[in-house]
Parts: sequence; C-alpha cells; structure tokens
Amino acid sequence: MCAISVRLADAGPATIFDDHEHIVLEPAQTKSLIETMDRFGIASMILLDTPDVTFDPAAGFEGYDDTVLRQLAMKRLYPDRLRVFYTFPSDDGAGPRNAALLAAQGIDGLKFYNGLPMLREQLGSIDSPAMYAAYAAARQHKLPVIIHVEALSPIQRHEFERALNDFPAVTFICPHLCGVQSSLEILGTMLARHPNLFTDGGPWHRVGAFATAAPDKFRDFYIAHSDRIMFATDSVKQDSIEGDPALGEVIECERQLLEAKYFSCFRSDLVMRGLYLPQIALDNIYFKTAAGIFPLPARVPRVLKWKNHEGRNRYHDAKRKDYAISETARFKKRLKSAPVESSATS
Repeated sequence: MCAISVRLADAGPATIFDDHEHIVLEPAQTKSLIETMDRFGIASMILLDTPDVTFDPAAGFEGYDDTVLRQLAMKRLYPDRLRVFYTFPSDDGAGPRNAALLAAQGIDGLKFYNGLPMLREQLGSIDSPAMYAAYAAARQHKLPVIIHVEALSPIQRHEFERALNDFPAVTFICPHLCGVQSSLEILGTMLARHPNLFTDGGPWHRVGAFATAAPDKFRDFYIAHSDRIMFATDSVKQDSIEGDPALGEVIECERQLLEAKYFSCFRSDLVMRGLYLPQIALDNIYFKTAAGIFPLPARVPRVLKWKNHEGRNRYHDAKRKDYAISETARFKKRLKSAPVESSATS
C-alpha cells in the first residue's frame, strides 16, 4: 500500500523541548542520543528516573537510585541538552532527603508514579502525608514535579487538585493530558483552576490515538491551551535508542501529528489527520511553555521561526492530490473521506 508521509523541514538549530522520556544509557552511548536529538530538532530533553518495573514487568519499584545516577552521568556529558528528574516510592522515607542531596548534584525535578494503575496500591494516594513531604522538598529546592494522574478517576482528580491547591508554589506537570483521553473538558477545567498545572502530549496510545480520531476537537484544545502543553513522546529505552520503533521514528511521528493536515507513520497503515497547528501554538508547545518553567539552554534561540511550516503542508496537500489520482479506487475513497483509525486504545 502506498502511504503518505510528511518530510519534516529542517528547522535549523534544535528548538524543541521534550519533557518526558524514560531513557537510560551508558555514557559512551549518550552521543547517539544527542545525534538523534539534533536530527529531529530536540534542543533539550528530560530523562525521567525510572524504576526497574518499567523496563521489566516482573521487577519491582526498585533500582531507581542506580538509574538516576546513570542519567546524571549522561547529563554531565551534555549539561545544556539533558535534564534529569529523580523518583522514589512513597514508602522510601529517605526519598525527600535524597532528593535534597541530588538537587545539589544537578537533578532538575521530581517524578512520581502514584496514579499509575499498576502501582497505585503500592504507592498510595497522591495527597498522602508521604507525598506531601515530597512536594515540600520540591518547593524547598524549587524543583518541578511530574506526576502520573488518571484524571478520569474522580478520586485521583480530587487527590491531585488538593495537592495543587496546597502547594501553589510548586509547578506540577501532569503528563499524557492528565489521562483524560478524549474528555478534554475535564483537563480544561483543571487548567483554569490551577495556574501551577501543566501537561504534555505523549505517548501515542494515551494521546495521539485519540487525537487522530477527533482532530478538530484536539486542535481546538491545543490552540486554546498551548501555553500549558509541552512536547513529549514518553519513549522507554534502556541501553539503546534503537529498536522497533527507533526513538527518531517516534519523535517524527509525534511532530507530524502536530504539524500536518494529513500524515502516515509507523503507527498505522491508514492515512491519519493531523492537528495542523498554527505557528503560535507550535511555538508554545515546542519551546515557549517549557521556557517559562526551566532555564533556557544557552545554545537555543528564544524565539522559534518555523519559516517552512505552511510550505510543508502545501507540499503535503499537493502530494495528497497526486495519490488520489494515481491509487486504486479503494485508496482514493479513503483519502477523500480523510480516514482515521476508527478506535483508540486506552
């Protein structure tokens, strides 16, 4: 089957801030990550400390102290490009103290998994006394917090909003559009209530699959809240960024979702509708939102200039018409109706 693909234009210097990746490499392998970041326009990337259970379902919530030290070693090689967030479980009484020690060694924030269904019973509530001690450490050391929350759950939403209210000086990033799937109005209400709340648009199965099924709805939401949304792919990579798919393929597909009217990538054999976001929304999501939270890397310009954004989509529109003329009747019908995947995964 012939598929439409969008070749992303060269944006010059890397300009995208990627706020959510589970990547841990040996120092000697870190250059391959930086090369991929350069090739796909990533200026700065957050490496999230990750328990062993993320890489191996048979493992427990352990290994996080070793992982963060490996990630800090990566950061020392490229301090302007990589940032590191430390994690610890609620029952680790030394966690807040270790966070303070690691703040002096260069961590950039804290990451918590309390809302993740598979870890919910072990880690406890988002507003427990142990978590309040963690948020207090974040406030003391001016560390942003990334925390997994399933905001479709009224219980989790109540716990999280209590923490948001009680720690207004802490910046909270609730990834994956806070788990609301297509119920964007829930997140919209939360953003309106809490100026210290931000989010991101990864990974594909939590956001992209829903966005391609309802692109107009997601486009309106992204435009309205682009100053609170950041770019992310939420890739999980240990000891290598290759594999099926490779990290670069994932980044490219996520960018196509945001930039193109129609696109295809490894996620589906179908031609999918993208969000085709305007310049100002892309600028916010790719860099300006993050610039309000994190210090700017010295090598990155403060203002993005996507000069070829409109040209990319005009090129794609022309290619789409060419395919509609040349392919089979079945494929032409699919293009004419702007098909998308019929259902999204949870």
